Amino acid sequence: MKMLDVSDSVVQLTDSYTFDSRTKYITLDVQDNDVYVTYTGETPSATVGHILYAGNSYTWSVATARNAKFIRVGGDAVIAASQFAE
Repeated sequence: MKMLDVSDSVVQLTDSYTFDSRTKYITLDVQDNDVYVTYTGETPSATVGHILYAGNSYTWSVATARNAKFIRVGGDAVIAASQFAE
């Protein structure tokens, strides 16, 4: 499991998380506060990207997780992520 701190600088899971070559999916949940996310290389902000709401969990393909960029909406947040490898 990886705990990713999200504050006022853009972060990615790949900043400090090495995916197993067998990984197909990543499950994650957003803790403390909402975050903005993009999957296309753009920098997330209030005008670009989607909001992931605190208290919700998500399951993504590993390709989506590799491309995702996060930044906080308001206060600092934490994303807990785990990979599913076969």
